[in-house]
Amino acid sequence: MKKADNDKIISWLKKQQEDKKYVNDEEENVTLAYCNLILINPQAVKDKEKIVEVIKKSSSEISKWVIDVDGFDYSSFNLNWLLGCSGGLLKVLARKPIVRKNVAQEVKKQFINRTLDEPILKIYMKYFV
Repeated sequence: MKKADNDKIISWLKKQQEDKKYVNDEEENVTLAYCNLILINPQAVKDKEKIVEVIKKSSSEISKWVIDVDGFDYSSFNLNWLLGCSGGLLKVLARKPIVRKNVAQEVKKQFINRTLDEPILKIYMKYFV
């Protein structure tokens, strides 16, 4: 990854943080792509620490969760975030006990309430069981 690309994402994330703007889907996909890359292939990202710091201060909750699963406040966890994660990222996340526990709790709650979507159930069965 080029330094110019890293500078662009850092600049964009800082602007989001300063503006306190809602992150739209396209922008969130960019941020999530960086999270994927940081967790799956960290040596490919220059200025990793700076990017992680900016993501933690951004308005993208899914990115904050992915980048810091241990420190994340799971009261705002959204099970649909799993749909935005790559298979490689899901494998990494599924190895984390805190993620497994919170995903299982949310799946159980949605199953009992009959609100569990089939794609989420498939992801749960493939990666978390």
